[in-house]
Amino acid sequence: MGSKGVLKEIEKALLDGESRDSLNKKYNKATVTRVYNKLKKDDDSMCNELKEDNEKELEKLLRKALDLISNEEKYEITISVKKKDNNISNMHEDIINPFKLYDELSKDSMANELKEKDRDYLIKIIKKYFNYNSKLLKEYTNEQLAVYICSEVEKVLNIGSCFK
Repeated sequence: MGSKGVLKEIEKALLDGESRDSLNKKYNKATVTRVYNKLKKDDDSMCNELKEDNEKELEKLLRKALDLISNEEKYEITISVKKKDNNISNMHEDIINPFKLYDELSKDSMANELKEKDRDYLIKIIKKYFNYNSKLLKEYTNEQLAVYICSEVEKVLNIGSCFK
């Protein structure tokens, strides 16, 4: 059984970032494991304490900085942290159904409308409705992708018409 002094030394070494393997060479392996497991168990509470300490330290620094600016006024410091949202508008963008578009428009007007869309949007259509071959479509321009979508729609419709 390790003495309190040894346990504190091991705990301090682990908190300083020393590896368990190196501590196993210096101390009894069971003692190192016991201290490590205790630290791991208390890690959540320690993280919360560290977070609170960091917030208090930041608040002190901000107060000192504001005191340097003006000694006469008082400030209330509020810190809020929010997770940044990336392109939420693009995530909810509906992808048009090329088959409905083909029914509504002629082949040429469908191709013209698809040519106006950007490359990523056309690739999303292909991925959703057709087999996407990245090697084949990598070199295609927007016009070629639009023609490709039209030809794939016609292919599927022709296959379907032979079963009528």
